[in-house]
Amino acid sequence: MRYALVLLLAGPVLADDIDAARMAMEAQLKAGDELREKGDLDGALAAYRKAVATFREALAREEGKAADGGKPIEAAPADDGTPEGRKRVVGYYVTLLGHKSDDVRYNAVAQLGEMRAVEARDALLQVLAKDKYQVARRAAAWALGRLGKDAVPAIPALIREIGGEFPLLAYMCDGAMKEITEAALGEAVTMGVKAEMTPAERLEIQRKWQEWFEKNRGRLGIPEEKAEEKAVEPPPAKEPE
Repeated sequence: MRYALVLLLAGPVLADDIDAARMAMEAQLKAGDELREKGDLDGALAAYRKAVATFREALAREEGKAADGGKPIEAAPADDGTPEGRKRVVGYYVTLLGHKSDDVRYNAVAQLGEMRAVEARDALLQVLAKDKYQVARRAAAWALGRLGKDAVPAIPALIREIGGEFPLLAYMCDGAMKEITEAALGEAVTMGVKAEMTPAERLEIQRKWQEWFEKNRGRLGIPEEKAEEKAVEPPPAKEPE
């Protein structure tokens, strides 16, 4: 059952190293089960997420191989727990944000979100604003939310996307700001974006978010902008979802 769940979350995996990925996944699932039996639900969830990440990694390598005409992408470097090790891993996934495979880019965003990689905040903002793959953009919103108070500078970009043409992206951005405001201010703020809202309704939510943001700049530690910079510009048109 758990194995099927991981496959569902990770997608079909056809990588050459499937056996190694399966063994690692099984070990992570077992660790999660043991933590769950001890009552450590947060630890169990983290272990299950690692299992999903293992298969995402295998999927990304397979997708990368197909996108590059048979040349596989390199496996992620090991994180040895040192600042240098983390820097190598974050740098590896930031580099993959420019890969031509949609699935590789999505996987890189997801991994950076799992790591709460504040070092990659600017790169995630670029994905949020410009990636042609809508799933990767939604994942970038989620990843920014995972950064908590360190993502406060991303609030204007998240507000901008709420008024855009993609309802699911708007929903993810509203959710990300709920996490950011809870971490930064101690109160989870949301304007209740729903995926089924009309464009006009999302624009009204965007207006409310912008109004809230201007009133709370001081609490967030963001200096006042010049008057000509305050208007929220709509995002550029992109591919339909």
